[in-house]
Amino acid sequence: MISEISHTGLILVGIILVQALFSYWRVRLFVEVTEKTLIQNLQLQLTDSFYPQFGLY
Repeated sequence: MISEISHTGLILVGIILVQALFSYWRVRLFVEVTEKTLIQNLQLQLTDSFYPQFGLY
């Protein structure tokens, strides 16, 4: 009986660890994609509106 409870507890702890790692990976991926998108949007804005004012584009 105790061994079953311990085994179930270990399985639950393993599931929680896997979920934590997956959640961390999802957040890292979201941050990387968001940063790249923001950088691209900022570059588009700068090339479209900022540079022509100075005759650089």
